[in-house]
Amino acid sequence: MKKLCVLFVVFLGLVVFTGAEEEEVDFLLFRPDSGDKFVNEDREKIHLDDLAKQLKAKNPGAGEIHVYGFAAEFQNNTDDSELSINRAAFVINELVKRGVPKGWFSGPQGYGATGAFGSNTNEEGRINNRRVVIMLEGEELIPEIKKADDAPKAESAPEKSPCKAACIFPWILSALLGLILLGLLLSKRKEKHETVDLDELIRMRAYELYLARGGRDENAQEDWHTAKNEICARYEADDYKTALVNGHWQASK
Repeated sequence: MKKLCVLFVVFLGLVVFTGAEEEEVDFLLFRPDSGDKFVNEDREKIHLDDLAKQLKAKNPGAGEIHVYGFAAEFQNNTDDSELSINRAAFVINELVKRGVPKGWFSGPQGYGATGAFGSNTNEEGRINNRRVVIMLEGEELIPEIKKADDAPKAESAPEKSPCKAACIFPWILSALLGLILLGLLLSKRKEKHETVDLDELIRMRAYELYLARGGRDENAQEDWHTAKNEICARYEADDYKTALVNGHWQASK
């Protein structure tokens, strides 16, 4: 009975909210094999101005801004790890030029083709992997102007239909009743669900491995894999399930 109720609510949600699209983050994207050229130079200058303004307003402490570079996996002579570090370093330099103190950054970090955001089987997917991510206080920093660009644009009001509101109302009412029913069912469950973001733990463990090797960069990608396996194993031993979700490693139970 509970399963039928859940399926009913999901169906209503699809009917009522059809058309909602998942936000696609497409900024700080680099050209193939380039560590200092964006896909859209003019747009990224605007995004960097906005990001610099945000960072200065947040006024973080020393080393609290983490900048990660990534690369697409492709058969060529380019060193993915070095290229991703160059991309992260380039973004840091651009932000410093815009007035962000260099001491606020932890230093450029490159992960090559690991933690891909898109598929590497075609160019459309590889574009999203040639990117840089800026993290502050455990959250990815996104340009405010980018959020505004993605917001629905206001359109001129169409001619009102006398039956439109009356036709939509039953669906909304049904959806609300269904959501209330789902909430009641979930409240009776004894299991406590929680999700833990593992990226920062993996990064810290990889840095420990890096220091243990005397600060040599040649095995940075291997350090990341080793750290990821150790952290995931630690949580899996405590009955968590680990997975890569939207480019970030998470543990949940």
